[in-house]
Amino acid sequence: MVATLDVGARSNEITAFAPLLDHVGCLKNVVISPAMLHTQREHARYPHRRQAFYVFSVSGNQKGLFDQLDALP
Repeated sequence: MVATLDVGARSNEITAFAPLLDHVGCLKNVVISPAMLHTQREHARYPHRRQAFYVFSVSGNQKGLFDQLDALP
């Protein structure tokens, strides 16, 4: 499934994350894989509340998290 939402000039993609997914019915057991800029705590909490799964890319956008993951064996 692919969902889209126009982002207004006074907004941005980060603030449109939850409103976009609010347009999708049941997300139970759905895997959400958004763009890297959505690798944020609240964006991880949202799918969890909707019983969905998520895969986030981590890089320089979340330096501390990247360093923790990079240190794993």
